[in-house]
Amino acid sequence: MASHPERGVVPAFLCTLCVLRVVTLLLVSGALSMEESRQEVVMGLQGANVRLTCSNQTWTELFYVIWRIAAGHSPCEIKQDDEGDNRNTCKGGVVLLNASSGQPYLLIPHFSPRHEGLYQCEAASVGIGDHRNIHLVLSVPPRVSAWLEWAGASRVAVCVAEDGKPAATLSWRNTGNLTANTTTTQGPPGASVTVRSTLELPGDGAGWEGVRCVVAHPSLETEVTVWPADSGWWGRPASLIL
Repeated sequence: MASHPERGVVPAFLCTLCVLRVVTLLLVSGALSMEESRQEVVMGLQGANVRLTCSNQTWTELFYVIWRIAAGHSPCEIKQDDEGDNRNTCKGGVVLLNASSGQPYLLIPHFSPRHEGLYQCEAASVGIGDHRNIHLVLSVPPRVSAWLEWAGASRVAVCVAEDGKPAATLSWRNTGNLTANTTTTQGPPGASVTVRSTLELPGDGAGWEGVRCVVAHPSLETEVTVWPADSGWWGRPASLIL
């Protein structure tokens, strides 16, 4: 009579796999606990599709990816793992996708103020753990204006970056030894910011044609330059909506 494997052999083999799986997950968990969480601030433009990544690993290397999102009025969670446990309690089209390289990324479509908040993620593979805390904030380009006006007997160059988020940075070029006076006006926390800079020009008007204001902002790929002299006459601003 042909011999057959005893009935206890297959369950024991499966149990061994279970133990190996548990041990591997424990090692990954230890790596996550030992790694210091990274704090990041990411800015997104109004209406843009924002991508956030948690790990440089691809799906073929990862055990799981979890995003816990505290944004707007409805905290939510997105999870995928290599055992098919996939869930998404987020609304508004926020979803976990794969890049062409196989690297997972979180997609936030049509970014708006309701998406601002804390995005926490965990990703794990053998011996590697990633844990990131990403503060996602809205970046709003400012409205920029520049003009010349009178202040008593003096000419004054004015440069304003209105309703930007975060605050724009204003600087002057070709001013010689002149000193600018810059003020910042901000509403409640998280509100837009207006920055105003003034420059008192020489009384004889010599050289003011070359004075220009340079605006820098995170939403801009390059700095923007405006010339107060472009106003055409006193008090009419040369405006630029970025």
